[in-house]
Amino acid sequence: MVEPRRGDLVLVREDPGSAGPVRTRVALVVSGEAMNRHAPEVLVVPLTSELDPLFPSEVAAAATDTGLGHDSKIQTHRLQPVARSRLLKVLGRLPDGLMRLVDERLQAVLGL
Repeated sequence: MVEPRRGDLVLVREDPGSAGPVRTRVALVVSGEAMNRHAPEVLVVPLTSELDPLFPSEVAAAATDTGLGHDSKIQTHRLQPVARSRLLKVLGRLPDGLMRLVDERLQAVLGL
């Protein structure tokens, strides 16, 4: 089983209840370490390669920072719980500077 940490880029299996073939997507783990270790779900925000437009709630992430092979944007407004069983593997980690930007966007989205 994948042991996610906050800041990990993970490959997530799409909801098995959806119609069609099983798909995967990349997401960033944003939940705290206690939740990541003990809860049956973790909180993630998805990444997309559709770069335009870049909304105020999103963070641009260069391929050189993510290791994904293409530029992406992190969609903090799409915060969602994901069952740990749907995490297929850890692809890498987001650099600290980008994670700080994600935290700022999350604070704005959640009104904190």
